[in-house]
Amino acid sequence: MAHPTANIGLRTGVAFDVIDLDNEPAVDALESARAGREQISGPVVATAKGFHYFVLPTGLGNRAGVLPGIDFRGRDGYVVGAPSVHPSGVRYRWIIHDQLGPAPSWLVDLIGPQREPALNGSKELRVSNSSAYGRAALRRELERVSAAQPGTRNDQFNRSAFALGQLVAIGALDEDETAATLIAEGQLLGLGVLECERTVASGLAAGMEQPRSLAL
Repeated sequence: MAHPTANIGLRTGVAFDVIDLDNEPAVDALESARAGREQISGPVVATAKGFHYFVLPTGLGNRAGVLPGIDFRGRDGYVVGAPSVHPSGVRYRWIIHDQLGPAPSWLVDLIGPQREPALNGSKELRVSNSSAYGRAALRRELERVSAAQPGTRNDQFNRSAFALGQLVAIGALDEDETAATLIAEGQLLGLGVLECERTVASGLAAGMEQPRSLAL
């Protein structure tokens, strides 16, 4: 393998969707929204700070900020899978191995309709857990990928993923959201889904091994 220590990227919206909870308060917020209704059942992964709840695909797209500290990864989304290692050194790990179940109707209603990203032109970003510097850097890299000439796009894609991985390592960008944004941009440019996922995963992982030194 070219990058034996690379983290694992999982595409959402095909075999499963993921509710991404950043921390314990996010768990409390989701429980409050449930209001005694049907529980979410299925596998659960403990992340560096919170949890990934896995459910059967809903057909919905990604949405950041469903509730404070809660994002949803659905169609064309991406999450880091266990046993990947977060830049903090914490390993993603399975804590519940239940069978996948459907998302309860109250959760589907909470997520709401898909809000399509506008990555071309305005370069509207879906990255919410990032610094202003990180968001600006992501925008620049998306523009570089978009401007790359045919035959050079995959190389630029990898270079951009590497550069952004360096910022993920210092907390200036959120890994999952950065990966999802890059993958979506690559697909808009005509790159294959698997090609995008592999390039982003390897580029981010390599960049995270060489954090950028910045005075943020």
